[in-house]
Amino acid sequence: ELFERQVVRIFAERILDSSTFDIDVDPAKSWQPVGRLSKDQAFRITATGESKFTLTASAGPAGLPESNPAEDLVAGVPLGGLMGVVAPPGGARGAGEKAPKPFLVGVKTDRVAERDGVLYLKLNVPPGSKVTGKFSVTVSGAAPLE
Repeated sequence: ELFERQVVRIFAERILDSSTFDIDVDPAKSWQPVGRLSKDQAFRITATGESKFTLTASAGPAGLPESNPAEDLVAGVPLGGLMGVVAPPGGARGAGEKAPKPFLVGVKTDRVAERDGVLYLKLNVPPGSKVTGKFSVTVSGAAPLE
């Protein structure tokens, strides 16, 4: 059983290594499309770089909003952290399909796609922030967008 798991892990690594590409992510931009994924497909994202941001929004006693992941902070992802989401192609969800949930990429993440879709990346910063910097990202297991 241990041998079988090692063989499966080796094949999974080879599959990931066979479809690897690099892309620069601009931390000042919103969700940026990166690649295509199929449901149950393993993928890996590694990132290096740095960003700086200045908050230009005001907050009340309740703090900053986090209810709209397309525009606001995403709960469960550190402030300033690189995050990803796999969204349905064209943004249209099928009947009964859950809304895509953003996840922390950080320095490295290994995941399995929960749906067919497009992988998007963005920085988790408050709306209205002024952001500078650059992230160099390596994606394995996804098909690059053309």
